[in-house]
Amino acid sequence: MRVSLWAVFTLISVCNAQRADDPNTAAKINDQLRRETLPTVDKKAAAGDADAQLELALGYSVGGYLPKNDKLAAEWCSRAARQGSVAAEATMGYLYSIGKGLPHSDKEAMRWWRKAGDHGSADAQFNLGEFYGLGRGTKRDYKEAVKWFRKSAEQGEPDAQYHLGLMYEAGKGVAPDTTEALRWYRLSAAQGFADARQKVDEYAKFFPPQHEFSLGDQSPLSVDQALEQMAQKYSDQTTDRVVRDDIAFPANEAEYKNLGKHAILLLAAVTHDPAELPIARVYLEKEEGVIELQKIGSLLCRTPRGSAVERILGPYRENAFYLLPISSYFQKAKLVIDFARSRSGFQLIQFPEEVKADFVLADSDHGQGTTLQASPEAVSAIVLREYGIDLALWGKQTK
Repeated sequence: MRVSLWAVFTLISVCNAQRADDPNTAAKINDQLRRETLPTVDKKAAAGDADAQLELALGYSVGGYLPKNDKLAAEWCSRAARQGSVAAEATMGYLYSIGKGLPHSDKEAMRWWRKAGDHGSADAQFNLGEFYGLGRGTKRDYKEAVKWFRKSAEQGEPDAQYHLGLMYEAGKGVAPDTTEALRWYRLSAAQGFADARQKVDEYAKFFPPQHEFSLGDQSPLSVDQALEQMAQKYSDQTTDRVVRDDIAFPANEAEYKNLGKHAILLLAAVTHDPAELPIARVYLEKEEGVIELQKIGSLLCRTPRGSAVERILGPYRENAFYLLPISSYFQKAKLVIDFARSRSGFQLIQFPEEVKADFVLADSDHGQGTTLQASPEAVSAIVLREYGIDLALWGKQTK
């Protein structure tokens, strides 16, 4: 799966970072000028406000609300850049790279991008990586290209993530490593980058069938400990996705009623592919139909770096809470998960299961067919007690 690096770089236009010429970006620039009014922006720019100066530069560059004037665009951009505006520094590089309002100069473009890149601009860092890879404005240097792609990629720039994957795949500026290439492709694809998504799909054809595990048995171990032990147990196998569940039952009859005759289901899903998260659906599959579970909240996070969980089970994790009708424990049903992409019908639990709580057993219908609503206060209290998580601070994402 080696590729020509020159062909690789020409897949995406040079200076992708500066998108002022994009119709959507141009519309946003003009809308902002209209909202703030031109006299206000002019006054701020004349007084030395770098943001206003850059706003005028972009307005003159795209045209519309202001007359299109490349020289005025370059002049205002230069004023903002000389004041240390990082966005203006990156834009100066763009203007020099295509000779827009300024003499074309790849060396000057590189100089401005380095300023912006050193100040943390992911866009400028990507452009530096591309120019080093192409040998534009400098001698071709794949190691420098990798260095700048990595800086940009680590800030989440999908183009840079994709290009860094290409470098690992081709072994340019870095030792060939298909695992690392795939990791960066997946990160880029998760943000919707089409070329990266294609790469991920291509790689899938070359990998052997992977295993899926569901650790649904109850255990005194915490979810984190269970995942760590699972990683150790399956260290010799390639896993695609893993799900660990934990169910918190109400502690007494009052809590049972306040929860609307539900239990709290915690799912910890770990995967190698970030595009599979967040989980799309969790539901009970019964002969007479499907019951969707209500999501209480979820949190996307990384698994601990360098851990067995990251290495074997995957670096991407979602912790999600759902309301699980206790009636399901008395009925024939399957608890099923649909991931966001590529995997549906992941079976987690087969019901019925044993119920030991007397107050549930004493309930004549065990809540069957109930549509009772759980009290948010009761839900939060049980999650805090059982898992030490304050949902109000955790970041709710209801679905």
